[in-house]
Amino acid sequence: FMTDAYPYFIGEKFHGAVGASPACEIAKLELCLEEPRVEIVHERPMHLMVVSDDLREFEHVHPEYQGGRLFKLDYSFPKAGRYKLFAQYTPVGEAERTESFEVVAQEGRARPVAKSPIEAKLRKPERIETGVDTKFRVELSGAPIEPYLGAWGHFVLLDSQLQSFIHAHPGESAVASPDPSIPHVHGVSDAAIGPPPEFVEFSTNFAKPGKYKLWAQFQVAGEPVVLPFDVTVEAGSRPLSSGQSIPKGAIAIAVDQRGFTPARIEMKGAATLAVTRSIEPNCASQIVFPSLGIKRELPVGETVLIELPKVSGELAFSCGMGMYRGMIVAR
Repeated sequence: FMTDAYPYFIGEKFHGAVGASPACEIAKLELCLEEPRVEIVHERPMHLMVVSDDLREFEHVHPEYQGGRLFKLDYSFPKAGRYKLFAQYTPVGEAERTESFEVVAQEGRARPVAKSPIEAKLRKPERIETGVDTKFRVELSGAPIEPYLGAWGHFVLLDSQLQSFIHAHPGESAVASPDPSIPHVHGVSDAAIGPPPEFVEFSTNFAKPGKYKLWAQFQVAGEPVVLPFDVTVEAGSRPLSSGQSIPKGAIAIAVDQRGFTPARIEMKGAATLAVTRSIEPNCASQIVFPSLGIKRELPVGETVLIELPKVSGELAFSCGMGMYRGMIVAR
């Protein structure tokens, strides 16, 4: 379907098919979108995370666009066993989506393991709880890292049940992202400009307690490097809610992994926004209105009221990392 206003395209259909394949033999994977077009997000139209069910194997790969709605990938599984595949893509004008599939790799030759050219230490709070934002710092040593897929690093967290999937990016994304007035879900290239950093920070929140695996992904000399860490999340001390009641006359905006809903708002005169952040993992710890100089914290599971003055024309807003974007049209 196509409309005459942002986000232009709407629809929510996706399907794919994968089967059993021997380990270290080439598996031909096909992913077929029922959407006609997708955005280029972090330099690729689709990102595919391959994770073994014991969380020992992880790889971030990119199916190639074949035209129409079809993506293909020739892939060699590192060992026999069950795997879960997480495909991330962004239909034009919409928020990013994540779809998952299961596949079994049969016994075959073992894939050799390369030695990492860098070492890293993970700095995190002594206690990580659900319901609050948690900041992580990965301190690096060894060979210098390079921008990887439009950022200094990518971070994927997955619980032991392979249900709670989180994909986070460094905090510098908001600084180096494109013009926020452009209605785009992710920056095409948000890598920081300057020398390679000695550490990279990111933050996320957790909806469920339990054991998680964190894979920190960097690039060295043109090759991706993955560093695994174990993370334990405990139940938070405060109950998780889905926000408070919305005052009469306020414009309600929900923010979750899909971004802002609605992402386009029409208003006349001054207005009050009631922004409710989901308890599910998302990167919207702040909401920013660059042209108004407004930046507000968005606590997990809470509703924040924002008073906007009378304005005219188009007014862009985004989350603090620039990954979720929206537009207000004032008449």
